[in-house]
Amino acid sequence: MTLRVHTPSDHVERRHPRVRVALPVEMRSGLMLALGTSSDLSEGGMLLASPIRVERDPELWLRFNLPNGHSVRTQASIRHSQPDGRLGVSFDRLSPQDQFALAEALQRLLGYTRRGQRRAQRLHITLRPVGSPESEQEMAETVLISPHGGLMLSRAHHKLLDQVTIAWPERRKQADARIVYRRSAGPGGLCELGFTFEHVDNFWDL
Repeated sequence: MTLRVHTPSDHVERRHPRVRVALPVEMRSGLMLALGTSSDLSEGGMLLASPIRVERDPELWLRFNLPNGHSVRTQASIRHSQPDGRLGVSFDRLSPQDQFALAEALQRLLGYTRRGQRRAQRLHITLRPVGSPESEQEMAETVLISPHGGLMLSRAHHKLLDQVTIAWPERRKQADARIVYRRSAGPGGLCELGFTFEHVDNFWDL
């Protein structure tokens, strides 16, 4: 599989859909070992923030854990580098098992954006782990909502694929959901959390 990393002036469509997600990535090249962080991920490659300068070495290997717990190890090629140290890399030697696990994880992560149209709307909500008491709930605010989920800002420390109960106090409604996207959004632990509802349609009455 190959990955085309484009400049803003390049209008050629990417082969693989991408999802913005931060994952720790172990980088090996010869005697070099470093820990980077992904900025986005696709079936063909990723945009990777590297703590050190890496040349276009054909012996670059990456290892990272998907949100579903599967560990991926693959040889990679650097397609481009940016002034801020981020690297566009393609996956060159994914095993069939890694390809399947990666496709499955991306399908989950992309799910909440593909199921229905989204609308920008700020709503005050709360969330807590499924089955936990209300005393453990934390405040959040939606950024986008759709019939099947949304995107919120919160300081809650939930991980990808965690199950949570989301409550909408204004309408006295609540429903279980799954976290399908997570990205740091500012100081103090503020995060963007994408979520999809598990057993309810049109929670927001759109």
